[in-house]
Amino acid sequence: MTFVAAFGLEDPLRDETIDTVTELQGSTNVRILSGDHRETVVKVASELAIIDVNNPSENVMSGDEFKSICDKYAYKT
Repeated sequence: MTFVAAFGLEDPLRDETIDTVTELQGSTNVRILSGDHRETVVKVASELAIIDVNNPSENVMSGDEFKSICDKYAYKT
């Protein structure tokens, strides 16, 4: 086998998504909850001007980090 090529795909943000986030930012802090990879979330959040792309670790948590926070408050039988 010989490596021939690599390519990437991007699903651009819809105009209405950008408009909605811009409108919401005037009244509240906007957050993204996603099951995507951390890098994908950072890219989308930076395109929407939700986070400072120069310091994403302050603004993005992994699913495992989120789950551990939720587990502290979850009702367990």
